[in-house]
Amino acid sequence: MTDLVRDLLARAERLKADRGTFDSHWQEIRSVIYPAAASFNGRDTPGAKAHTPVLDSTGEQAAELLAAALHAGLTHPATPWFNLRALDDTVNKDEAASRWLEEASRRMLDIFTSPSTNFAPQQHEKYLDLVAFGSACMYVEDRPGQLPLFQTRPLSECFFAESAEGKVDTNFRWFELTARQAAQRWGARAGRRVTQAAEDPRREDDSFRFVHAVYPRIPGRAPAFPEGNAARDRSAGSLTLPYASCWVNVDENELVEEGGFHEFPYTCPRWLKRAGEVYGRGPGMKALADVKMLQRAMKVTIRGVEKQVDPPLIVADDGVISPVRVTPSGVNYVRADLMQGGGLPIRPLETGGRPDLGEKFMEGVRQRIEFAFYTNLIQFARDPQMTATQFLGISEQTARVLAPILARLQVEDLDPLVQRVFGILNRAGMLPPPPPALLGSQLRIEYVSPITRAQKSGDARALLQAAEAMAPLLQTNPEMLDLFDADAAARDIADIVGVRKAWLRGGDTVKAMRRARQQVQQQAAAGDTLTQLAGAAGKAGPGLAALLGGAK
Repeated sequence: MTDLVRDLLARAERLKADRGTFDSHWQEIRSVIYPAAASFNGRDTPGAKAHTPVLDSTGEQAAELLAAALHAGLTHPATPWFNLRALDDTVNKDEAASRWLEEASRRMLDIFTSPSTNFAPQQHEKYLDLVAFGSACMYVEDRPGQLPLFQTRPLSECFFAESAEGKVDTNFRWFELTARQAAQRWGARAGRRVTQAAEDPRREDDSFRFVHAVYPRIPGRAPAFPEGNAARDRSAGSLTLPYASCWVNVDENELVEEGGFHEFPYTCPRWLKRAGEVYGRGPGMKALADVKMLQRAMKVTIRGVEKQVDPPLIVADDGVISPVRVTPSGVNYVRADLMQGGGLPIRPLETGGRPDLGEKFMEGVRQRIEFAFYTNLIQFARDPQMTATQFLGISEQTARVLAPILARLQVEDLDPLVQRVFGILNRAGMLPPPPPALLGSQLRIEYVSPITRAQKSGDARALLQAAEAMAPLLQTNPEMLDLFDADAAARDIADIVGVRKAWLRGGDTVKAMRRARQQVQQQAAAGDTLTQLAGAAGKAGPGLAALLGGAK
């Protein structure tokens, strides 16, 4: 065992021990809110039932609804959700730079929508982890000669560490591979025991433990995204790149691969984070107590309903000749004297249970669970009967409530995703050469997803409210419209509601159209004036002639 392997395994064990408290908490969440997640208490038995303790699926459904809403609102594959812009706005006004930024954004969006990159389903899985557990992890793999590959890793495998700035910049991933899989990836370098097992048909499916450690090679050094036209270096084995990459065979204490990354290849978003903690806390933690209470209440209510539908029986002592038969059409023989006076030797026991009270109690618990997962905001915003003004108001309210969460997701998830893909495409030569105006310029990411537009909807709503308030005054004082820049307002509203920029004419084109329209109007006005003058002259002609004749 080398010193590097010893240090890596020791740190991996420390990170695993530091996460122990979270593991027990996450296992509870997994059992009742996200049963499809990997277990935090060791390896699951394939095919084992995952929903055993779940009697009411409200928590699971609410988590899935919130994850789907985030996916549709932030990274919907059918609509553009970001644009690249220069940090210096004057550069964005350069025609060549604007075209390059638009083309680069389009090519990157094609990566996110391509089925071969697997982004859409993996991003949804990441949102599910994030909503349930408060933390998630996605690996963005650079595959030379192919498109990047997105893989959401089970949170149970990933162990984080933060930088001095509070950003996750280290991930030690514990995982298992079969002997055949490890040999396919690393060949003889996978380890002697792995190679021997892979060559034996009876042992090729034996599992072996590995650790993939990714951490900053130089502390404090950040990825240079993006400055001008970066060098296109795709060497996965470089030992000088900012982030180290080490693959260790844990069972044999051997380093099987060492390399590096230009950018941190993992995106590790947290829903919200308590000071002093590395891992996040999500809606699943907030709703856990109510979800567990709901399972218990449902169990009690089910028992109450069963007692009402199939109640326990009261049987007179020695009153039944044969065993009591409760099956349909069952015949019971009883003593004749017990039938006198209208008495029944076998009758149901009235327990006085109230299943309706249990259902009423559970409904209140369900509402608290749905509130914890923001279901009220998500469903209310989908009401098809809303007017445009009402929708803008609800969208603004939803965005305001989720604003802190969305800001963290942009910083910890979307920004690293876009930066990583940009770096991969740039080094692979899959982006066009930048124009001179962009050389040396810093880029920024502008998000244009539906949720981001909803955050800006307050401006559009304010304009609509102003127009409604001023409508009566404009009838007597139309000059009030001179206060507004109609062109600027129209462009901003179009941007807020997501109108494609290609559908809007440029400012120069609009000015040229207006000049041409004015010229036509001026020519028409001039023609009308000449016609009026000619008509006036024709009418005045006889009078002038008579006047001149009389003057003679």
